[in-house]
Amino acid sequence: MALHSKGEFDEAITFYNKGIEFDANNAQCKQMLEKCEEEKIVSEMRASGGGMGGGMGGGMGMPGSGGMNDPFSAEKLESLKTHPKTAAFFKDP
Repeated sequence: MALHSKGEFDEAITFYNKGIEFDANNAQCKQMLEKCEEEKIVSEMRASGGGMGGGMGGGMGMPGSGGMNDPFSAEKLESLKTHPKTAAFFKDP
């Protein structure tokens, strides 16, 4: 989880997969692997200037700005995915 929180997604994914190899029923490893893969995609989209906001926000709180108030940060999206009132929206294709 330390690699994951540092943004070293490829290394973290490798270790989560190793954990799943040792214990195929480890729900926490599976959940963290999925979260890490999602955050990696978001990070890559931001780095390439793509995705929501296009990285053109320029200031705190603007989508893609990377500021602390970024409404599209991985942490805030994960929070919305687990909140009882908004979780169902993420299941809608």
